[in-house]
Amino acid sequence: MALEILLDTDDIYLAVENPRFDTVQKNQRLALEKIADTETLELAGHIAKHGLNPLEKMAVYFDDELQKYVTAEGNRRLAALKLISNFSLLDSLGLSKTKTSIIKSTPKETQDSLKSIFCVKFNNKAEPGIWIKLKHTGKNNGIGTVQWDREQRQRFDLTYQETKPLQLQTLDFLRENFKDDKTVLVKINAELPLSALERLIGDPYVREFLGLAVEDKRLYATLEKNEVLKAFKKIIYDLTNPVNDERETTRTLGKKSDRKRYVESFKSADVLPDHKKTVVQWRLDESESDVSSSKSTDKKPKPATISTEKRTKLLTPSCALTIENNHRINDIYHNLKSGLDVDKFANAVSVLARIFIEMSVNYYLTKHMSKTEAEVNNQQYKLTTKLENVVNDLAQKNKLSATAKQAINKELGNTNSAFHPNSLNAFVHNPDYSPSALDLKQRWNNVEPLIVAIWS
Repeated sequence: MALEILLDTDDIYLAVENPRFDTVQKNQRLALEKIADTETLELAGHIAKHGLNPLEKMAVYFDDELQKYVTAEGNRRLAALKLISNFSLLDSLGLSKTKTSIIKSTPKETQDSLKSIFCVKFNNKAEPGIWIKLKHTGKNNGIGTVQWDREQRQRFDLTYQETKPLQLQTLDFLRENFKDDKTVLVKINAELPLSALERLIGDPYVREFLGLAVEDKRLYATLEKNEVLKAFKKIIYDLTNPVNDERETTRTLGKKSDRKRYVESFKSADVLPDHKKTVVQWRLDESESDVSSSKSTDKKPKPATISTEKRTKLLTPSCALTIENNHRINDIYHNLKSGLDVDKFANAVSVLARIFIEMSVNYYLTKHMSKTEAEVNNQQYKLTTKLENVVNDLAQKNKLSATAKQAINKELGNTNSAFHPNSLNAFVHNPDYSPSALDLKQRWNNVEPLIVAIWS
């Protein structure tokens, strides 16, 4: 019968006949040297910080020949405890100084508390064998320990987190919305690799392409639900493609350029999200959200629900532009929408915003107001005049409401505004003129309708 007893760690011997050893070590010192690898040092550091795992106790038996207790289960734990309790022994092993320094930071009271531990005592070496085998050989048809897969581990972690990881929010959204499509649902539940999905959802460029945005660690969409789902359906089939050479994996999606290449391969209308079908942003993990096509609008999207102060990007999440005729302007748009954090890189964002505004204005002048390249690039044609001409033309064509025009003109005419032409020029040329992140975001809110109208 197994009994629980309290033993001093100095009175317990390491088992020298152990499946973890390549060769049998007949000496305690040699056995410790063999087992004190990087993983054991990690374990010792964890024990030093958190203590022993209360869910598991070391198994021992009394060896009549040695007249000592010997480990039947827990050799690595015992080695870790011996290192924690004896720093001289630790130094004598010539181990990594980085790892040993963590162990040496163990408080004295913790060291003292680990000098004696509760163990489960068996009558002989053979008696605990059935339990040791069961622990180390997998689920054994349900009798043993069933290892968690990636999703199960992440869902367990939710116990200690405020919100689900983005990939789990996505997974729950897909299961809910494809529950009536058995073929797709089977792929989601049985075949969809969470690591590859995580890689895609974690990429700001991919999220922008899918019409998604992250606010306060939650995933939102700014497009109709059907537009989001049709792109995800292709992703599901591509990540679960039975043909190895045609399947997208963490390897084929490993680099940012790989992920950009992948989403830009979406060409047909049945898989390509239509960014003109914007709606009031909605959370993916709120299944009751009414995001049907009836909420589609050709008008400017309503403001984002997140406050300006908390927004980390210059552009609002609801600012969805389709820029097809100029790759550079499109790239700058994505940099400002989902790339650069304005709170961290206010200087870079201010310079890029100035370039983005002027390039957008120049595009409109040549595309819709019959200006030549030479005219828009003439140094006498100042940005102030360009902006005034474009605003008036958009208003005349009913692309800007009267209130939007008023707000834009007030912002562009305010010499204290970050988006007054003089300020925009100062961001580029004046080494003593530094932008404020909050000011950039607040002022941009008034300018954004102009940019949306230009690219609509």
